[in-house]
Amino acid sequence: MVAENLATPVDPTPDQLIVLIDVRNMVQLPDGRVAVVVESDGGVDNPEGTDVDLFIFTKTDSGWIVDEAVKNIDDIVAGS
Repeated sequence: MVAENLATPVDPTPDQLIVLIDVRNMVQLPDGRVAVVVESDGGVDNPEGTDVDLFIFTKTDSGWIVDEAVKNIDDIVAGS
């Protein structure tokens, strides 16, 4: 029964929606993965502002998947 519940699609509530604002930078890493800096707006974590996150994708037989992610890299840079 638990697996059935996880497989049932559920529409997100308005506070869960995230708008893609910009793909700021994209670079292929020496190991073949791709790092992407993305700016988004909204969502539960920051409903009133924008977030800048880093995603590292790796290619698999079925396509590209997120291998690593760092949330709010703009906060990390501002704090240093």
